[in-house]
Amino acid sequence: MSRLPSLRRQADGILSQTSADSPGRLETLLGAACSSAGAGADPWVRAVIPADEMAAGEFRRMVAGYNEIWERARTEALQASSASLAPRLFQMDLAASILGDFLWMLDLREKHGQPILWDRARPPGEAPPTALLQLLFAHLTNTTVALRRLVAEGMTLPAKVLFRQLSELGDMTLALAADFAFFGHYRAWTQSPDQSYAHWKKHLAPKKARAAVAALTARMGFDGATRSAMEEHRAGRYAWLSGSEHSNPVALLVDGIASSEDAPPHGSLLGGRAGAAHRVLAEHVNYFHYEFVSLAITLLIREHGWTMPAGERAAAEMVYRWRVLQSLYVLGEAVADRAGDTG
Repeated sequence: MSRLPSLRRQADGILSQTSADSPGRLETLLGAACSSAGAGADPWVRAVIPADEMAAGEFRRMVAGYNEIWERARTEALQASSASLAPRLFQMDLAASILGDFLWMLDLREKHGQPILWDRARPPGEAPPTALLQLLFAHLTNTTVALRRLVAEGMTLPAKVLFRQLSELGDMTLALAADFAFFGHYRAWTQSPDQSYAHWKKHLAPKKARAAVAALTARMGFDGATRSAMEEHRAGRYAWLSGSEHSNPVALLVDGIASSEDAPPHGSLLGGRAGAAHRVLAEHVNYFHYEFVSLAITLLIREHGWTMPAGERAAAEMVYRWRVLQSLYVLGEAVADRAGDTG
């Protein structure tokens, strides 16, 4: 690329003239980029695009035209979601607030010197349980918020990819809190790339975490039907999400080609859409939160001695929100079944 030396010299000048937070840096960068691209454009490109349309301002308008397609699709999906997915989107908001509560509980227990998980002596330099759980619950909360936005905007495929990450984070969190050996392997995860992958594959791969969660489910006292439903959902969820994450052509076809119900008025496959697949995804996300929060709270209370401080308003609100989340999920699915809602 013969323009590289010239572009690098221009970059030095731009750096000396503008700061990173300068409002004019984008205009300066874009002006230089358009000028360079226009000067080096093939003759047939210059014959089609007049020189005045290669200026930065015209280029911004060109890009804005494409952005209108996505923004229109986003607006339509959000409008449809606000009508058809309001209960399910609210459940995601509620779940995010509860996941954030776990961070507050960790801080409170540490402040009062209360046990977190297995508060045993640890080798020098290894992270304490509090730090590990803070990282995991923070990412669970943030991922839930980001996933909720994608679902609301009808971006089914990227939402499923993010949902796969959320599922793995959830299983990892439950596994390390339920199995001391798994916790030790997680805490000892090495930093060397080669050793890190081998260690992860041997001790911490998703199937290892799922096995630990399955053992946890079996000993938590759930009835047989509930336990079977949890295990079935968990196994089915990974299989369902893997197709989208690994670019399975059938999964991409299902996620990308709209049914007549899903098709946006402008006829583009770009942007999000609301429809049956959209509702099914929201249902699976809410079941994940229903299952995860129920298992996490039950586990921490029964096996790690977590108690809610008496008289603490925030603790009472956390438990109350958890009960509402459970009730909302059960009621919502019962209503959907009776109404014949396939989502």
